[in-house]
Amino acid sequence: MLFKDVFATLLRLSKMSGNASMNEKENAIVKLIQDADNTEAKFIVRWLLKNLRTGVAEKTVLSALARAVC
Repeated sequence: MLFKDVFATLLRLSKMSGNASMNEKENAIVKLIQDADNTEAKFIVRWLLKNLRTGVAEKTVLSALARAVC
């Protein structure tokens, strides 16, 4: 997984808005976590939970994490 791809996804997350944005953000996070190996996923989730300036609520990250590992 390349940093530029992760950064592009996070940038896209920060620009999402509107009624359906929560589902779109969750789907983008699920894809990020599924595409990452274990170590990468750990750091992506940590970063998202620590830096919620991306406009992603904590429950969205946790829901996406649950979907990604199931």
